[in-house]
Amino acid sequence: MAGSRARRLLPFLQWPRPTAASLRKDAWAGLSVALVLIPQSLAYATLAGMPPETGLYAAMLPAVVGILWGSSSLLAVGPVALTSLLTSAVLLPLAAAGGSQWVALAIWLAVYSGLIQLALGVLRLGAIAHVVSDAVITGFINAAAMIIILSQIPPLLGLPPMAFNAGWPLEALAALREAPLPVALTSAFGVGALCLLALQRRYAPRLPGVLLVCVGGIVVSGLGHLAEYGIGTVGTIPQGVPGLQAPPAITASQHVTLLSGALIIALISFTEAMSSCRILSKKFNTPWSENQELIGQGLAKIASGFSGAFPVSGSFSRSALNAYVGATSGWSALFASVCIFACLLWATGFLFHLPRAILAAIIIAPVTGLINLRAIWRSVRATPADGLVALATFVATLVSTPALHWGVLGGLAASACGWAWRRFRPPGIAVIDPAGGATGDRPAASAGVRRPRRLARSRSRKQP
Repeated sequence: MAGSRARRLLPFLQWPRPTAASLRKDAWAGLSVALVLIPQSLAYATLAGMPPETGLYAAMLPAVVGILWGSSSLLAVGPVALTSLLTSAVLLPLAAAGGSQWVALAIWLAVYSGLIQLALGVLRLGAIAHVVSDAVITGFINAAAMIIILSQIPPLLGLPPMAFNAGWPLEALAALREAPLPVALTSAFGVGALCLLALQRRYAPRLPGVLLVCVGGIVVSGLGHLAEYGIGTVGTIPQGVPGLQAPPAITASQHVTLLSGALIIALISFTEAMSSCRILSKKFNTPWSENQELIGQGLAKIASGFSGAFPVSGSFSRSALNAYVGATSGWSALFASVCIFACLLWATGFLFHLPRAILAAIIIAPVTGLINLRAIWRSVRATPADGLVALATFVATLVSTPALHWGVLGGLAASACGWAWRRFRPPGIAVIDPAGGATGDRPAASAGVRRPRRLARSRSRKQP
């Protein structure tokens, strides 16, 4: 009795006992994931408007907590593009990106979204995550992917942040005239990295393209001292592992303002993680539980907040890589966290010359695969109600930029209205045919029941 209760509270006790062979496989998988995770963490931190080192903080302890208390042993937990974009969208009206107030709000956003997921898991309300329908997710992901790409074009090309309106080409030309060399060099790094990642993905998918591009960029930037020519680089990253600390103080009104965004992040990020768990479970025949995964994801977000970082989630791309290179259990995530720990202690100095344009390319490359407007169109043609919900979510998300969570709320409202219309609209009027048949609301003249020819002939033959 006590043993079963301990396994429910500590699900990692149910892991199979590791062997020397399985530990070797998990160690190699953890190293492979960590080599991709380090540059991705820096990139997603910048997408969330956070200091680059917070991406590494979000990739270490939260990943350990998520794998220990989650239900899927192959799910890679850490910074992801969609959750980072939502974090930035929620905080943009409240503070200046990268400032101390922004960081404080992001920490609380991680804690609140984690508490929401933890409460849903403890109360065994995992099914509530299905309130975000596939149509809402389809519309939102397509719009969010476009927004992510547009937001990364300025750092990719070495241009200052700008709004994409009718005047942005003139602003880009003015920036090019003002500093032609930095813009040209940065564009070469960004566009070159994007092309290399696309070629690697198509012709050599087994190679660690993200790692190779980052190492190449660091070497070229460092040997050429290109930071002196105005190339934006990651810069100095504090060395050492962060200690756990209580979230900084914010005002009561800011606490209230964060709750709606935290709810959206909790639902969207868990829906993203849930889809990864389903695919992993189906492919490798491993069990998983919605409620237990909610607990694991919630605790991971809370751990990220107390580590001084931003909300995290399950990553499908890194989970697929984890399984592809031979991971057998959650030990691979622990090995990956050890690699992040070592990087924070001894390797942060090597990241100084990493161009930010390459980080923008690392964000853009996988996000382009999320754009699938044909899915919305197919949904409109196949199931008009769901298609209209997806289209409404897509438009609402684009219109509500940068407050993207309002796009999700608009999609949920459209989905609720569609459900209410189908549920509560009055049924059609049934017309009773004189011959005993019943039809829907067709005219009585066309409602007569006609016998099939074969049946009519067979009966006429039996008559005397």
